[in-house]
Amino acid sequence: MADSKSKIDTKEEIDLEKHIEEVLNDTMDLEQQEKIQLNIPKANIFKSSYHREDKNTIAVYPYTDEEGNILYEVLRRTGRGQPFLIRSKNKEGDLEYKLQDNIKLVPYNLPAVKQAIQDNRIIWITEGESKADALNGLGFVATSCVFKGPEKWYEKYNNFLEGAESIIIIQDNDNDGERFAESTVETILNYMQDIELSVLKLFDLSSSLKEGGDIEDLIAIAGKENVKMTLESFASDFKASV
Repeated sequence: MADSKSKIDTKEEIDLEKHIEEVLNDTMDLEQQEKIQLNIPKANIFKSSYHREDKNTIAVYPYTDEEGNILYEVLRRTGRGQPFLIRSKNKEGDLEYKLQDNIKLVPYNLPAVKQAIQDNRIIWITEGESKADALNGLGFVATSCVFKGPEKWYEKYNNFLEGAESIIIIQDNDNDGERFAESTVETILNYMQDIELSVLKLFDLSSSLKEGGDIEDLIAIAGKENVKMTLESFASDFKASV
């Protein structure tokens, strides 16, 4: 019995010595840490051009030059007030909710459009930025332009299409869509002689498309892959016939 108790006491003494050693080591580490001087760097602040002003701003569409530098932005909004706002920087670099004087108007998604022209790809034109984004999301190269109204593809936008060989205009399923397509065709053909142009009427793809329906609505009812394959087939037939 005595031997057993002696073994227990010895074990407890060993554990205690180990604990004391750990405490001493921790104290030494703390003393060493206090000698290390840490620098406080200046914080890097990254501001996205896509930041939303408030809960009513649901999307921001940047319009850039050929190199991707933002010229102005269109804000899509919900609720009361204007459904779209435009903002650009003044000479001091501050954002103002207007288009600055003498600012260059450009088509939407311009860098991708210029690259597509070099690659001899089809340029798709839509009536609205979100519709262009929907097509771009399917792997196509789509553009649009700012300002409301069906006749909004200004002749000055054609300067940025120089060198393009094939253009397809998406026609939404309403009267404004028809006017936009007709006006855009006329504006482009009056400026560019050697261009192959076609209009894709979305209603021809599906009679289930509602009045006023657009490419986003078509994707919603038919699915991305189905729409993508259909547009690829249309584009292939278009290219083969020119």
